[in-house]
Amino acid sequence: MNFSIFTGNLGRDPELRQHNGDNILNFAIGVQTGTKDKPETMWVDCALWGKRATSLQPYMAKGHRVTVSGPIKLEEYKAKDGTPKTRLRLSVDQIDLPPKGDAPAQTQQTQQPQSAPAGAMADMDDDIPF
Repeated sequence: MNFSIFTGNLGRDPELRQHNGDNILNFAIGVQTGTKDKPETMWVDCALWGKRATSLQPYMAKGHRVTVSGPIKLEEYKAKDGTPKTRLRLSVDQIDLPPKGDAPAQTQQTQQPQSAPAGAMADMDDDIPF
């Protein structure tokens, strides 16, 4: 089964185009890879087809964090100078956008669970049946 999930930031504003009468939204996300000491960015080109392409474009902008999933393939192409190149190309089945009002590339801070007050454990009965 060919199914991949990537979370990253949009590297540029998405481009809406038409291909054989269908709308297609092209965008690239930068996915952080590597190690803590040597971080790297892997770029994944994404294509979102159909009605979702036109309806989601206004909500996507450079820097926004997104999660995409779908089948991926390695495409070969020639660069402008004629040299052969390859790229990862994901056909988007599902996409999760940041909640409305989140700033680009803003990560949500997770709340730390609050510990019980110091006296709360003392109130428990001492005769637990195990």
